[in-house]
Amino acid sequence: MFRVTLLLWIWIMASPAPAQTVLVKGRPHSGQLSWADFTGPIPAQSKWDAYTAVKVSPAVEHVLAADGLLKANKVEVTVALDSVRTWVRPGKETDGLLQHEQGHLNLYLICAREMENRLWEARFTPEELNSQLKNMVNDIMAKSKLLNERYDAETRHYRNQHQQQVWTARINAWLEKGSFPEVN
Repeated sequence: MFRVTLLLWIWIMASPAPAQTVLVKGRPHSGQLSWADFTGPIPAQSKWDAYTAVKVSPAVEHVLAADGLLKANKVEVTVALDSVRTWVRPGKETDGLLQHEQGHLNLYLICAREMENRLWEARFTPEELNSQLKNMVNDIMAKSKLLNERYDAETRHYRNQHQQQVWTARINAWLEKGSFPEVN
């Protein structure tokens, strides 16, 4: 039993640790939104009650593996809340709407986790590194954008309570798993 536990501990310690950072106003953040995070100006033409703007930024260092391919030896994906473009209408700060906006942030956190996992697994020739990395990041961000749009459409921006509950459960399952489903 001790040997199995020790081997499991060694395997866990040798596995790449998630290197996901959440930032708000340039500072580390728990990833749990509060209305205090919504400080941006409200666009005059917007019909929504709140908006969550996020930037996902991968950073990866590669080393040449024995097979001649480049592999990651350091990966960090940063999810930064854009406080200039994240806003809420005064008087609309409800728990339900905050839960909906948290769903948007969580979709980006899943995006970051999937990006991180794929970066750790990827192997590239030196010639294809830049184009393949760009394609991978663009693919994941397009999937995230599509899911965020579906989330808003199906929940009607939180107005459909039943669909909001369905989506919250779905997002939580994806967050637990650390990846998106296949999206068409």
